[in-house]
Amino acid sequence: MLPRLILLHPKTYRRLLRLRREGERDGAYRAAKRLHAVLLNADGHSSGRIAEIFKAPRSKVSEWLANYATHGEEGLLEGQRSGRPARLSEAQRTPTESGRQH
Repeated sequence: MLPRLILLHPKTYRRLLRLRREGERDGAYRAAKRLHAVLLNADGHSSGRIAEIFKAPRSKVSEWLANYATHGEEGLLEGQRSGRPARLSEAQRTPTESGRQH
């Protein structure tokens, strides 16, 4: 298996670095971590080494890098998670005109 290495233009590198800092400041730690992984990879670190740094599975780091390579910055943002299924029906979750729930 060949190591994945993302080559970034210096302006792109600086933009990702800025986005990472903004993410950390705004509490988007997971997206900031994925941005940091891309930056580390661009600096020459392998997915295995990045996995060690973040104490994350190498498969996840490879997934982050692949998502960036395919979708750019959008591939690193938080996606919709299914979570636990709702116990309330749509009608129960939608307020009535009077402001009360069914």
